[in-house]
Amino acid sequence: MHTVTADAFDAFAASCIDRCRVDNVALTGRLFDFGGCRLAVQFLGQTEPAFFTDAIAHREQPDGTLPPDLTVYVADGYATGMTLPRPPWNWHQVDEHGMVTAIDPAQGYVNYQSDHETLLLLDYARSRALVWVADARQLPEWERSFPFRML
Repeated sequence: MHTVTADAFDAFAASCIDRCRVDNVALTGRLFDFGGCRLAVQFLGQTEPAFFTDAIAHREQPDGTLPPDLTVYVADGYATGMTLPRPPWNWHQVDEHGMVTAIDPAQGYVNYQSDHETLLLLDYARSRALVWVADARQLPEWERSFPFRML
């Protein structure tokens, strides 16, 4: 079985995050605190923040001077036109739970839910993550109750 190299994972993660920083699409952010773990959530373009943050709104913090422990980019492919780069793994390396088994767990985590076309990428070394959905309008309502659960 083919394992994704550290360089290939880094390049894929960087390409995903770079697509969230395009000049013509605004990023809006919110900051949350979970017992001393600061989570910055950046919404790309027209992505609807409430869908992803209603369940954790009580943990929202005013902007502070401390940097976040993890920055999560949220992108709705339909609303923003953002597509994912070609992944460095093949789709036979995704287990029944959506976990990409070709990624070294010490490096990061990638999960793809094919039923509602959602990719979650967590890059441990750079303390960043991406939640990309093909079309947030198609997400099941129960996703509101535990956004970012895999993070």
